[in-house]
Amino acid sequence: MCREPLARAWETPALTAIAEAELQIGWSPVGPGTLPTRAVLGDRGGMWHRDAYSLFEDETVDLALPQYELTCLAPMQDLSRGEGGTEFVLGSHRINLSAMGLTTVEAVAEWAETQPRFEPAVKAGSVLLFSGQVLHRGAPVTAAPPAGKTSRNR
Repeated sequence: MCREPLARAWETPALTAIAEAELQIGWSPVGPGTLPTRAVLGDRGGMWHRDAYSLFEDETVDLALPQYELTCLAPMQDLSRGEGGTEFVLGSHRINLSAMGLTTVEAVAEWAETQPRFEPAVKAGSVLLFSGQVLHRGAPVTAAPPAGKTSRNR
């Protein structure tokens, strides 16, 4: 697979404008990366995580900093809700999880299940652009795959 078109995706004027507006201290693209997965009915979803790593090993400091990381996902096929797209915990980019005692994968997952969440339907060729501090995961698969199939790529 040729990675060149993916590596140059940030040259799109709309994405460049958003990056310049949000990352006011300057920016440079990192990546691209791919994460092909299979969606199987009954999949309970991926691990809740943030893409932005702590810069100072102190979440209080990290959350006080200006926006320093954006994640851009580009689906390769249409995904409806329930087909295992990306699910977000709304408002989580402002929440200090460690201050709340949520320091394990299990504790974060348990907390996330009680919060308002959103799994957008997305079209192939569109993008999901979000702060790297937003808690997200591959959503559970609750929709059956197309007729005659037991799973599908996502």
